[in-house]
Amino acid sequence: MPNVDQKSERFRIPDTLVEWPWQREINPLYEEVKAESSAWVESFHAFDGKTQKAFNACDFKRLRTCADVMNFAFAFDAYSDAEDENGVQAQRDIIMDALRNPNKPRPSGECLLGEMARQMWARAIQTASHHAQVRFVETMDVYTTAVVQEAEDRRLGKIRGIEDYLTVRRGTAGAYPFFALLELDTDIDENLLNHEAVLELERLAVDFIILGNDMVSYIVERDTGHRVHNIVTNVMHEMHSDIHGAMHWIEMRHASLVERYMKTMKRVPLAGPELERYVWGVGNWVRAIDCWYFESERYFGKHGLQIQKERWVDLHFCRE
Repeated sequence: MPNVDQKSERFRIPDTLVEWPWQREINPLYEEVKAESSAWVESFHAFDGKTQKAFNACDFKRLRTCADVMNFAFAFDAYSDAEDENGVQAQRDIIMDALRNPNKPRPSGECLLGEMARQMWARAIQTASHHAQVRFVETMDVYTTAVVQEAEDRRLGKIRGIEDYLTVRRGTAGAYPFFALLELDTDIDENLLNHEAVLELERLAVDFIILGNDMVSYIVERDTGHRVHNIVTNVMHEMHSDIHGAMHWIEMRHASLVERYMKTMKRVPLAGPELERYVWGVGNWVRAIDCWYFESERYFGKHGLQIQKERWVDLHFCRE
């Protein structure tokens, strides 16, 4: 189906996961944990009324630790978007210090991200496996560093080439810390996690998340001045295309990566249920976050489910 409707100035978001093997599932404790984690975030009064309303409308998909991390990432995203690279670097330093020292009181007057990170991680390490703890902190270091680079690009108005952008975006996507949480209750052999097929699945899954997120967030980011850090912008710029051509390019790129993903799955070692569950979790993240794009109100307001079904978005869409 073409991605263009010239008469009504609409564009189509491709359904890139139409044949993705992982289907939507809801944890039976989701509503209870969502309420607890949302109340925790609201206790910080981190957002103004409008932002808090949008935050409360979002749905987060995992149990308490994962919900807290997702909520924290949402807060960091909001705060970092308002700063240049120096401001984000300061936020990053505070966050990483809090994660590495979760029992150390935070200084009075510090940015609230420090205390949020400290509380989040102090609670998480009570039940998280050692390896999950190590991986989470390491990947958060990479993630927050990449967000500093994003802030610099935003200040400079720098539009990167497609592949260069994807290299940076694999960090700012923030997916790898969540992959670490897939082993919260187990220590998987590091040699297995570093198997080339497992690493390739992770990277491909991150690319799926990037492509999906950048398509659905394009209008919001365009309207808020954040369009330079979006694959739609990068494709239009490099390919001298419009938004319709960019969506088609993304659809084709995604399809080729899905084919590669399925071939890579066959190379994953048969090493027991723990690795099997981890690999399943990586694939499930791709489906879960795609559902969240439409079921939350972050990108499409009250119209998310309709857009998920029909796939068409007006170029002048407003989520309010």
